[in-house]
Amino acid sequence: MRRYTLSILFPAIHDALNAIQPRYTRWTPRAADEPRGAAASPEAAIATVAHEVLTRLGQGRTPDREAPYAAAMARVPAGPARDAGVALGRAVANAALQRRELDGYAPYSSFSVSNRPWRWRPTPTDFQRDVVPTTAPLLFTPEAATALIPPPPAFGSDIYRRDTEQVRRVGRRDQSTRTAAQTSSALFWANQVSHRGFMDAAVTLLEERRPADGLWGSARALALIAIAMDDAAVIIWQAKERYSVWRPVTAIQIGGGGVTPDPDWMPLINTPPFPEYPSGHATDCAVGAALMASFFGASTPFTYRSLGVQQIYSQRFQSFAAASHDCAQSRIWAGVHWAHTEDVSEELGAAIARQALTHLVPLVRPDAQGFAPSRSAQGRP
Repeated sequence: MRRYTLSILFPAIHDALNAIQPRYTRWTPRAADEPRGAAASPEAAIATVAHEVLTRLGQGRTPDREAPYAAAMARVPAGPARDAGVALGRAVANAALQRRELDGYAPYSSFSVSNRPWRWRPTPTDFQRDVVPTTAPLLFTPEAATALIPPPPAFGSDIYRRDTEQVRRVGRRDQSTRTAAQTSSALFWANQVSHRGFMDAAVTLLEERRPADGLWGSARALALIAIAMDDAAVIIWQAKERYSVWRPVTAIQIGGGGVTPDPDWMPLINTPPFPEYPSGHATDCAVGAALMASFFGASTPFTYRSLGVQQIYSQRFQSFAAASHDCAQSRIWAGVHWAHTEDVSEELGAAIARQALTHLVPLVRPDAQGFAPSRSAQGRP
């Protein structure tokens, strides 16, 4: 499922529930033709929203959409409440999709190339080129988003030379000073899509720790993660084009700026085919970790499953911050990012998460954001 699908789907589910019983501010305001939701079945509304959004965005195979929808609707007794839930779900899904049609989204898959020092140029890679979003952020004005990321250090500066030598040592493919644990971490995080991984972890924890506000609390948590991850993608890619910084493999192979050239140097993993600054991995992981900490508590252990690859890897972390920092550092050990980039990107992710938490705020129950163990997690029926 594409990242942008999630940022339409989960806010729409959140809005449908809050059309039935307003507990949090909505993401998309009520449309003029939206039916009143007080008598609607929440389960029918949620199922219909998901079905409508996924179908109209063409996500997944038809049987994978139709069978779960039919099963969900079969659990809702026939009658006016189910009918009202279906009508509400369709209206909310339509409003959510129309909102995103007007947000300026347009993909592109090329970056500016330059032969000047410190400017990006294609690298040795076997990556498929990414499709990059060009649109306005959801939580920030374009100007505010730009201000979140300071310029990178100057070419040839002490920071540039220091961090390049670090990557030369720990990020090289052979004869590296990396530890076995660092190599394992670099390979683990390279094979994941963090918005899927943190959403998967959030769903698991929501099943174990029932929100005090039930479905409403779960929907808010998932909507905020999806919205913030969407903003992270937009802000990251636009900054990559704006600063157009070359990758460590280019810096080390070509040299200059006080760096001794090594034409044969290669990183542990193949370098992604787009500019270096800021780091997508570090920003995404910082966003997910900060939001998860706000929902479940900073010291909560959790399992991160790396999804979207042929084999699903799992890794246990003692806290969300530990996972975020390991994710950021792994990109240095992989040989594809500098330390200064990871530092800035972790701060960027935290700022996006803070901004997200100012949205979808409680309307009537300020304590409803808390989470408690569910009955099943406590061993009760």
